[in-house]
Amino acid sequence: MEKQESTDLKVESIEQIGIVVRDVDKVIESWSKLLGIDRWNSTEMETVDRAGNKSKTKLAFTSIGPLQIELIQSVEGKTFYADFLEEHGEGIHHLGVRVADVDAATANLGKKGVKVLFGRRGRFAYMDTGNPGGVMYELIQSPREQA
Repeated sequence: MEKQESTDLKVESIEQIGIVVRDVDKVIESWSKLLGIDRWNSTEMETVDRAGNKSKTKLAFTSIGPLQIELIQSVEGKTFYADFLEEHGEGIHHLGVRVADVDAATANLGKKGVKVLFGRRGRFAYMDTGNPGGVMYELIQSPREQA
């Protein structure tokens, strides 16, 4: 096995499992009936890329113990969620891992050739790590300590 270069990145915890689905509402209804998972918070996110292309994504979140489940439905436009669905079908899209400083972590990984696919400075970043294990990773910013 090839030895991997060490990193200064320290994952604090796995916080989230992101699952791309065709229909968020149908999955919520099914999981509520079958598994009793019925406390969901839903929202829609509209984005515009650098070229001015608009997209809309529907998201639903629930927590099971300390783990957050995120259901992701690409509603309109070209998104990397839609690309995932087209290529792989429904399924686990990413693991969200908590880090102390998402900006420092992305800079550190950038020096190793890892690219940011999508993110918001100081909050989160989806990383193109080559998908080891078939999973994408989302770095999630730890809450800042209050002074």
